[in-house]
Amino acid sequence: MGNAWISPVDATLTWGPLLLAAGLVDQEGYEDIQAEAREAERLFNEGHYVNSTAQWARTQGAVMRRTNGVDFYNILTKVPVRLFNTATLSDYEKLREMLITNRPYGRQEYNLDTFMNTVVREALGIIPQNVTWGSQSDDVFDTLRGDFMKPVTEGIEKLLNETDIILTKYNGNLDLICDTPGQILWVDRLRWSGAEGYRNAPRLPIWENDRLEGYYKSYGNFRFFWINVAGHSVPRDNPAGSNAFLRDMTSFG
Repeated sequence: MGNAWISPVDATLTWGPLLLAAGLVDQEGYEDIQAEAREAERLFNEGHYVNSTAQWARTQGAVMRRTNGVDFYNILTKVPVRLFNTATLSDYEKLREMLITNRPYGRQEYNLDTFMNTVVREALGIIPQNVTWGSQSDDVFDTLRGDFMKPVTEGIEKLLNETDIILTKYNGNLDLICDTPGQILWVDRLRWSGAEGYRNAPRLPIWENDRLEGYYKSYGNFRFFWINVAGHSVPRDNPAGSNAFLRDMTSFG
C-alpha cells in the first residue's frame, strides 16, 4: 500500500496541520482549511457520503486558494503559474493534471493522457480506435462518489488477524493528498493481535549508500516505511529509498 487512500477523513483533517507546519499557510489559512475539513467529517459521520465527497472537494479548493496552488502530490514541487490561470479547469481537474504530468515541471513534459494515447497505443498495436485511455475516469469517479470517503481499514484488520500475509505500507513524507500524518492516525487505531507489539516496536533508520532515506517499523505481518524526499509517487521521487521496502517485500537484493 503506497500513499494509499485508506482513511479519507483522517487524510483530509491533517492537510491543514501539515501545511501550517511546513509554512505553506498562515494561521488564517489553516483555520479556513480546517473548517472545510471538519464539515466533510461531519457529513461523513452523519452518513451523507456523497455530500461528504463534495465537501472534500471544497476542502481541496480551500487548500489551493490558501497556498496559491500547492502540489497535492509533492508539497515541494514548483507548480507553474499557467496551471492555475486556466479558468476552465475545476479543482479536481487541476489535481489530475498535477498527477499525470511527468516531473519535474519545466522540462520536456509528457501529459500521461497524450503518452498513453499515442506512444503506448502505437507500441501495443492492439487498442481499438474507439477506446481512449482515461476517457472513463470522470465517470468512474462520479459512480464512486458515495464510496470515496469510506475507510477500508476493516479489510486491513481482517488480513492482519486472519492471514499470515505480510502487509507493507509505505508513504512519501512530502505527499499531501495521502499525507503521512493522516496515515499514522488510522495505523495507530488498527485492531489486530499485534497492535501493542507494533506500537512498542523500534522505529529504525533506512540507510542507502550512506544516506538516510527514511525510517521503518515492523511487527508481525505489518510494516510501515516512511520515505524521505518523496511525495505521492515514491518510486519516482526516491528510487533509493524505495529499495528498502522492495527488498523487504521480495526478499531479493
